[in-house]
Parts: sequence; structure tokens; C-alpha cells
Amino acid sequence: MVCLWEPAWIPTDSFGSPWENLALFDCNGNRLLAFDIMTIATPQRVTLTRIDSDLRLRWQDDGSLYYHVYGVTPGNPEVTTRLGVTAENQWLLPNEFSIYPQRSYYVIGSCEP
Repeated sequence: MVCLWEPAWIPTDSFGSPWENLALFDCNGNRLLAFDIMTIATPQRVTLTRIDSDLRLRWQDDGSLYYHVYGVTPGNPEVTTRLGVTAENQWLLPNEFSIYPQRSYYVIGSCEP
């Protein structure tokens, strides 16, 4: 699983965070129950392979009927792009590496396309 996390989402005693209700960790840095939901709906491991300027994402089939593939823009984690949906356990992104050499990816399993 590829997971983005922003440390500013944890509030401190002197500074609160408007994002704290979206945090994956409590004020002591311990993981919250939200992680349990993600492990149910997300393949455990996404493998990225660079083939020239193309990028291939592969993951273990967890029994989901469909997989939604997303890309997260580097330096701007609020911008998430849905790249597509597939019934396969892999996704080929032509010319992806030359366009987005530092993009992050995640895959969510679903019963609907």
C-alpha cells in the first residue's frame, strides 16, 4: 500500500490543526483505526516497474472485482487524479515516468467500476 501522510495533521498542545479529524495518527503518534479500513479496501503491496518511460503498477489480487488506480501530484498531495479502473491486477501508464517522475500511486479495490 502506498500511503501519504502529512505530519502537520497532528495537533500539538499549543497549535491545533484543522486537518486533525483526517489524521491517521493520534497526538502521540499512534495509528488510528482508520488504517484498518484502508487495509480491507486496498491491496497490500503495489509494485512499480519502469519500462523506458512507461510505468507498470502491479498488485496482488485480493478478490476485488475492480481496482481504481489513482496518482498523487508531488508537492501537492491535495491533487489526486483518478487514472482509471481495471478488473486486472496491473495497470500500464504509457510515458508516465517522463511526465511525472515523482508521482505517488495508490490502488483501491471495489465491487463497482
